[in-house]
Parts: sequence; structure tokens; C-alpha cells
Amino acid sequence: PDLMEVAAAARNAVFLPYGHVDVAATPVVPPRAGPVRFLHLPSVRDVKGTELFENAVGELKAAGVSCSLTVADSVSNDEAARLIAGHDVLLDQLRVGWYGGVAVEAMAAGKPVVAHIVDADLPRIPAQMAADLPVVRARPDTVADVLRSVAGWTEQERAAASERSRAFAERWHMPQAVARQVLDAYEAARQE
Repeated sequence: PDLMEVAAAARNAVFLPYGHVDVAATPVVPPRAGPVRFLHLPSVRDVKGTELFENAVGELKAAGVSCSLTVADSVSNDEAARLIAGHDVLLDQLRVGWYGGVAVEAMAAGKPVVAHIVDADLPRIPAQMAADLPVVRARPDTVADVLRSVAGWTEQERAAASERSRAFAERWHMPQAVARQVLDAYEAARQE
């Protein structure tokens, strides 16, 4: 949605959600009990805010919060899927202002996602998509508190976050639905 500001000059610009994940073929991995296992899969550490996540988790551990963080740089799709399945929460990014493609992979597997979301971008997406957005929002200055809250979720809260994440991926990121939006936009432009 952040590109919609630039694309606004184009008369027929429309926002399209990511459509690269076969959500229906992605198995849901139910949440498990025990200390939360955070996962961070940065493509570019500085852009994703890796150090901020590492520092926040270090702060939690120093305060006695039982949790772990796995950071794996630029892994293959198969390895990313394996890692997502073996963790509880994906830490996406803290600098860009929207969630990325790997976040969709995590949500498809029923994993909650933590990311920085820029409020100004929400009006650029469908209102219902903004209302449904299950991403746990954090900023560089709030990430430790946000992760502390997530680490304290009950089993019921973990299950509800998992269900919201999967439902969001099903509703907004199914490749067929995104393709339909492209076709509809194309047909509308053709008829002008």
C-alpha cells in the first residue's frame, strides 16, 4: 500500500495483496504450549530491523521471560516453510511499514506475525482488509513491550491469533482471488 501514494497519479492504480502463496495447500501448524519461539527471516537485516528484534528478545530474557529467537538469513522457500512450522510467531520487520511476503507464508500456516504497520497506509487498502489485519503491530520503540505481551499469551490467545492469521491469508492472499482482482481491474480499464 505504501506504493499507492506514488501510483496515485495513475488513474487506474489498484492495490493488490500478495498472491504468491498457495494458502489452500499450506498446512496449518497448531500453536503449542510452552515458551514462545520467535522466528525472524530477514532478507536484508538493516531493512528488516533484525538488531531491534535481537535486542528486544535479549531484554526479555534478561528480565526472566522464557522465550527464544531463531534468525535465519536468506533461506530457501522450503527451509522457510520448515522453520515457520517449527516456531510460534514470525517477527517480520520494524522499518518498512508493511508486512512482507514471508509474513503471508507464516499467516497461511496459522502463525501470528509481528511487524511495523504505517497507519497512513491503511486507507489505501480495502477497508475490510484493514479491519481484518491480524498483524501484531510494533515499532522500534515498542517492540520489547509488544514481544513481552505476545510471550505472555495464554493458549487460548495463541489459538485465536493462529485462527485470525490463517483466516486473513485465506480471505486476502489466495492466488485465485488476487488474480480475479487483476482481471477485474483489466476489464474495467479496457471498458473505459
